[in-house]
Amino acid sequence: MPSLSDQIGGKLRSLRKSRKMTLEALAAHTGFTKSYLSKIENSKKIPPIGSLAKICQSLGTDLADLFGNGPSKTPRPRATA
Repeated sequence: MPSLSDQIGGKLRSLRKSRKMTLEALAAHTGFTKSYLSKIENSKKIPPIGSLAKICQSLGTDLADLFGNGPSKTPRPRATA
């Protein structure tokens, strides 16, 4: 069974790629650095829940999608502010 960091990182990468978003674009949407996001995707860092929520919002998904086994929901429009 994959570790929590492997599960989160793999799912985030999968969600990002399914939305055809680069790390650079995700970094621009979230305000996090590309390096930080890469560390999360490569299971080298487990971010706080607030950071995960911000990343999920930018990907148009819910936090629950990171921990579910089913397919991800259709992306929701990203909030603009």
